[in-house]
Amino acid sequence: MIDGLIKVAAALPRVEVADVAFNTQEIESLMVKAEGKGVEILCFPELALTAYTCQDLFAQQILLDEAEQALMKLLELSRNLQLVVVVGLPVSHRGMLFNCAAVLQYGKLHGLVPKTFLPNYHEFYEHRWFTPAYALQEKNVKSQKEITKHYKNRYDNGNVEFKSWLEALVDEKDSELNLLKAKFDIIQAENKIYQAMGGKAK
Repeated sequence: MIDGLIKVAAALPRVEVADVAFNTQEIESLMVKAEGKGVEILCFPELALTAYTCQDLFAQQILLDEAEQALMKLLELSRNLQLVVVVGLPVSHRGMLFNCAAVLQYGKLHGLVPKTFLPNYHEFYEHRWFTPAYALQEKNVKSQKEITKHYKNRYDNGNVEFKSWLEALVDEKDSELNLLKAKFDIIQAENKIYQAMGGKAK
């Protein structure tokens, strides 16, 4: 950082579809090059480790495993670098596949951010392979409902205080409200995108 400013760069590596080894080498080369130029935050495109256009190959476990192993290689390289790296890869979680951005520095994975807005028009059809980020909240709502049901059954059988059931019910409603808010925010954002493109809002 110089005078309160951070040097951020966008990197565009050469990629080959589903050739994770080749793509990883390209990314590693650009990471080292960026470090030498004093870059502090380096951003790669989404799905840079696999390439964006793998299509139904995203359903192949071998591709997902190779992407995970490649991320481990980048983490190892980052131990000797100061810059923060953001790189895209597919991540499987709880039976769902997410288009994620991984944030790494000094050999540590600081976060995996799943993509929320999945394009599904014209040449884009990400919904065919990927799950939007808010699906994780839907899973949480389902789990919370099961917890509420558990406490209600115990209360009905005289095994738990009424307060415990009510607390579980409040938590369930909070989860549902958070999910509805997330979906509303997504619709609002999508409408702005469509309007900017000259299309019609939903």
